[in-house]
Amino acid sequence: RDWSSDVCSSDLLSRIADVLGVQGAVKEDPSNKGYWSNEAMPGSPMFSSWGDAHGRWWSYSASVIGVRPAQGSSGSASSGSASSDSTSSEPCAPDTKDCAVVPPIDTVPPAENLPTKNEAREAAVLLLGKLGVDTSPGALSVDVQADDWSVRVSATSLVDGEATWVRSWYLGYGSDARLTDASGSLATLEEADSYPVITPVEAVARLSDRK
Repeated sequence: RDWSSDVCSSDLLSRIADVLGVQGAVKEDPSNKGYWSNEAMPGSPMFSSWGDAHGRWWSYSASVIGVRPAQGSSGSASSGSASSDSTSSEPCAPDTKDCAVVPPIDTVPPAENLPTKNEAREAAVLLLGKLGVDTSPGALSVDVQADDWSVRVSATSLVDGEATWVRSWYLGYGSDARLTDASGSLATLEEADSYPVITPVEAVARLSDRK
């Protein structure tokens, strides 16, 4: 798939943003080709995507506290979870209305009504299915981590039982089991032509025969 295609990127990204409930059209930044984002108002969910002809990634954030994405940024936006990182953002102007300073992590109170690990796993798999990911038995490896602030789910496609990290997704859930942030790859996998492969024993025998 040619990820440099504007038509391809626009169609796929718009569908993902729609499933995530993102408002505002997803458009490419004319000054930073390859970077797409929605026209979100301050405090509303943010969606962005970056990449080139070789691959494309997307990122979703339910809320951003006191920061705005830097113009033309190619990184992901931060979420409202305590483990968020705002390396691709810049502070709001001091006099901006409703502009709050991100508090240090040790001052953020624990989240209320966090989902259980099983609940987060089920919600994540359901959402991935809506995004077009194969969630049938044996198609995904899913890992769940939790702390006092969020429940994190990571999912990876399996091919013949092996993890293919090029197709991975990460989802975070906060208070009341709300999706706080998510990101993933738009890579696709295609089966290559098969060819005969010798056994390890045959390989050692061949090496031993070399003069």
